Amino acid sequence: MAFKKAVKAGESKKYGVTPLLDPGAYDARILSIVDLGMQPGSPQYPEPKPKLEFRFELLDEFMVGEDGTVDETAPRVFNYEVTYNEDGYMDEKANIYKIIAALPNGFELELSEMVGLPVAVMIQKYKKVSGKNAGKEDNKITSVLPMKAKDVANAGPLINKPLFFDLGEPDLAVWGKLYKGNPYAHQDRIMASSSFAGSLLQKMLGIEPEVPADDSDLDDGFPANDADQDAPVDTTPETVEETADDESPY
Repeated sequence: MAFKKAVKAGESKKYGVTPLLDPGAYDARILSIVDLGMQPGSPQYPEPKPKLEFRFELLDEFMVGEDGTVDETAPRVFNYEVTYNEDGYMDEKANIYKIIAALPNGFELELSEMVGLPVAVMIQKYKKVSGKNAGKEDNKITSVLPMKAKDVANAGPLINKPLFFDLGEPDLAVWGKLYKGNPYAHQDRIMASSSFAGSLLQKMLGIEPEVPADDSDLDDGFPANDADQDAPVDTTPETVEETADDESPY
C-alpha cells in the first residue's frame, strides 16, 4: 500500500490543544521505568539521591488531534520520579514504596517485571511557578494507588512500547530509545550524573573518563626547603568576582 503522506524519520506527530484532566484517580499501566542514577536534590532536601522515573500510560484518556478529534492510538502519558535507597530499604511513607505496594505481589517482583502492570494514578492540577511556562496550569501525578479489583480484568493492554533501563546493567538498544537532546532528557541527565563517571555504560559508549589535570608542578604554597621557613607569607585575601547562574528555562 502507498503512504498517504510521506513522513520523515523522527518526525513527531502533531496534536491540538488537549484539555487538562479533572483531579481524580485514573486507571493506567506502567509504561516504562528508567534508572536516572544519582540526581540533584530539591531546594528543601539538596543532598543528591538516586532516582527512578516511572511513566504511566492512561487507559481511557487520549490526546486530541489537530482537527479536534480524540486520537485513541495516542494515550495520555505522565511521568513520576521517585528516589530510592541503593540498599533496597524503603520507608512506608516513601513514594517508591507506595508504587510497589500498589502492585499485586509487588514486593516479590524485580523492577523490570513491574513494567506493564495495572495501577491507578492520582492526578491533580497545578500552576508552574518558574521558567518560560510560569503561571501555566498543567496536570501531574501526586500518588499511585492499586487499581480496583473489578477494573483489573477489563484493563486494556499498553498501546505504546514498554521500556526498562537499568544503569547498573545497561542495554545499548534500550539506551538508544531514551529521550535526548536537552538537559531534562533521559540520556542527558544520566550522563550528567555522578553515577555515569566510570560506569559500565560510559565504557560501552566508548566515552573516555575525564583525567584530572596533573598539578604536581604547581606551587603548593609551602617552602621548598627548611631554609625558607621564616620567609614572609602573603595573607592578602584573593578577590573573587561573583557571577549569577543562568536561570533555568523550566
